[in-house]
Amino acid sequence: IGLMKRLAASGMPSAACGMAYILSCGILAEEDEEAAVRYHQQAASAGFAQSMQEIAIMHYLGDPLPQDAAAAVRYYRQAALLGLSQSMFMMGECLLSGEGIAQDTASALGWFAAAGELGHCSE
Repeated sequence: IGLMKRLAASGMPSAACGMAYILSCGILAEEDEEAAVRYHQQAASAGFAQSMQEIAIMHYLGDPLPQDAAAAVRYYRQAALLGLSQSMFMMGECLLSGEGIAQDTASALGWFAAAGELGHCSE
């Protein structure tokens, strides 16, 4: 853990994301959701797609961040544009339902298709 902390502190986004997982799950270290969020925010700010997606999920579910569908959509879009199929699928879901973004069925279908091309399925 010490090495991962040092790498995260040096600006390595994958290490920051790794620290976030360790702290959010309570594996190898005591659970600390606030620190986990900070690490994900650090990695997301550096362009790390997986952390963008994790922040989107936190906003979408309202745990541990406040529920904010518009913020979730912003992070899902960023992660989707970087190639994460789950974020592409969730962009489709949000566009289809109009949650956090104006409803747009045609765009939703486009995101679903892009996610499917990468092998994502909803089950």
